Amino acid sequence: MSRGLALAVLAIAGCTDIIDPDETPPLCGDPQPIWAISQHSMTYLSCFDYAYAWDAPGVRHRGHSSDTSVVTVTNKVPDPGSAPYENNILVLTGHTPGTAVITIEAITSGGLKRHVHPITVRLALETEITRCDAEPIPGVEGATHLAMDAWGKSNANLKNLNVTGVAGRDTVMQVFMERMGAFTRAEWSVKAAGGPMPQEPVQCELSFEFEMHGHGVPQIEGY
Repeated sequence: MSRGLALAVLAIAGCTDIIDPDETPPLCGDPQPIWAISQHSMTYLSCFDYAYAWDAPGVRHRGHSSDTSVVTVTNKVPDPGSAPYENNILVLTGHTPGTAVITIEAITSGGLKRHVHPITVRLALETEITRCDAEPIPGVEGATHLAMDAWGKSNANLKNLNVTGVAGRDTVMQVFMERMGAFTRAEWSVKAAGGPMPQEPVQCELSFEFEMHGHGVPQIEGY
């Protein structure tokens, strides 16, 4: 699975050595920041899950979020017959964009151990409207061009992306993208015929409907 998917196993290897249970579990280096996608879940396997599976196989690790409006943490329900460490996989679900801190706890014979990870929750798609205006069509009385330029940057692998742009009361943009890969950027531009020149500045809006690549649950985000 790709790291760009909203559902990705972030398993940190290198912690399988048997260590003194009174020692703090190794972290395989400094705790790394985690990012998540708004309204989607990802699984996370912390470093000392491997090292302490033998130590307290019946005890689940726990995760706590400093801001549950940004992200929540729950334990994954393991499949029957799964490996001991799978009892300690945490599921991180992003909610609103923002930053928080995840504290992960493990109970060992040496006591309660903790390590902390910063987390950033992003929108699946970031966008900006860079042009929104109306201009008379030369030689055509009572008609205008409604112009709209915008861009979008995906923070996950998206599929079946529909982009709808509305200028004033008119739908002027309708773009379909079968695939939009993680961390790619697309630009959209349109100039459509409209009615009489509006008395007030034109207001433009974008809305999106898409699915995460590999997942069947549609997501809708509007701006």
